[in-house]
Amino acid sequence: MVYQDKNVTITTNRITFPDKTYALANITSVEVSKEKPRHLLSWALILFGGLGTCFYVVIAPQAEGGALCIMIALVIVAVGLLVYYLQSKNAEYTVMLSSSASEIQATSSKDEAYVKRVAQAIRDAIVQRG
Repeated sequence: MVYQDKNVTITTNRITFPDKTYALANITSVEVSKEKPRHLLSWALILFGGLGTCFYVVIAPQAEGGALCIMIALVIVAVGLLVYYLQSKNAEYTVMLSSSASEIQATSSKDEAYVKRVAQAIRDAIVQRG
């Protein structure tokens, strides 16, 4: 046994995940990929708030309620930045197994260290197998 935890068992012959088992002999390479979250909502908020701020600062500085509108627009920008930050922390890491025929997403997690540990254990098993 090369590695074992509650979700993964890796030996020099096979890799077992809760729902699938792969023969180690068929695996040619292992890598970790990072799926970046989409930031459409955060960019939309930042753009909307930024344009609103520019409008009230440049075009309508003397408009009634302009200061309140600027404050609201800046809050929208701040919310957009917060959403961007929170989305960035939710990246998904995946162990990718390659064989001569295809590439497989073996397991995924938001815990980068865990995914790297599993990938390294698979590499170690490949080396031990010879």
